[in-house]
Amino acid sequence: MRRDVTVKQIATSLGLSQPAVSQVLNGTGRISSETRQRVLTAAETMGYRPNAAARAVVTRKTLQVGVLVVNNPADPATFPYTYFAILGMNMALEAAGYVLCLVRLADVEQSVEGHSRVFREHVLDGVIVTTLLPDRVNARVRELVPACVWADANEWADSCCVRRDEFAVGREIGEQVVKAGYRKLVYLAEDSDAGVAPHYSHIDRGKGLETVCREANIEFQILYNKWYWTPEFSERLRPLLRPDTAVVATDTFRARLVQQTAALNKLLVGEDFGIACCDLVGDVEWNWPSLSGVIFDRMALGRRSAEMMLAILEGGDRAPESVLLPSQWHAGTSLSRR
Repeated sequence: MRRDVTVKQIATSLGLSQPAVSQVLNGTGRISSETRQRVLTAAETMGYRPNAAARAVVTRKTLQVGVLVVNNPADPATFPYTYFAILGMNMALEAAGYVLCLVRLADVEQSVEGHSRVFREHVLDGVIVTTLLPDRVNARVRELVPACVWADANEWADSCCVRRDEFAVGREIGEQVVKAGYRKLVYLAEDSDAGVAPHYSHIDRGKGLETVCREANIEFQILYNKWYWTPEFSERLRPLLRPDTAVVATDTFRARLVQQTAALNKLLVGEDFGIACCDLVGDVEWNWPSLSGVIFDRMALGRRSAEMMLAILEGGDRAPESVLLPSQWHAGTSLSRR
């Protein structure tokens, strides 16, 4: 039976103290680069494998950070957006020696009855909360984990929050619509469920769009709908698709709905109406490159939220300040008037 190599054995072989070797293997302390390299080489040669359980006892850290995602079958559209951010989180946390774990919404809810091992056994050093979650869930996460960061979530405070500057997104697109010469802007926004506030992004985008329209003295209208296509929605949208009107879809799902309605009615983008999207993600960037809109680096958001979490866990003097991240305009041709 194979026996694991211990820190003591490495220290004995090199003639060093155990604390010095432990500091090197844990990435802590002030050890000379020469000694550090000797320890790392010896550990690799001898087949040393860190014992996470033993390390947790000594450091009082599990070196695991959770990312809380919605696992609600009624909200499948959450994951394509969140996935890129999770990749960014993982890159930053892995480089610092941490492991990223997915935490389901159900884990938080089960924690009340004590059924969730994630929280009952204190598996996590911190949690990064993503997307739109009920207030009761955010409050429960605060009770369960002392280190929390909110990434692209409705939660917003002076510290520990990262999100995109969605008001600036609305302003950017509104200014492009005005520049193209349209006299009316129709904002295709999210129709949230009764009693549930919409994601902050949809609200802030609308405010930015409305501000520009008011300043430019052009007509502004909001059309609410779900993310899926229905004949009723198409009937409401069709009369609005006119040469003097630009439709601004809050996301790619709704941009596709406009495209489908236009195709059914044999209307041409740029000739019969204009269109832009507030959030170009996923396959739309590649399969509909002519669509004008705003691109946001969600991997950068993930990295920034992970860096914020690391700053908390490494014992900074104060909580890291919240940040608003910029986006990039993609010109496309769907706002160009023929």
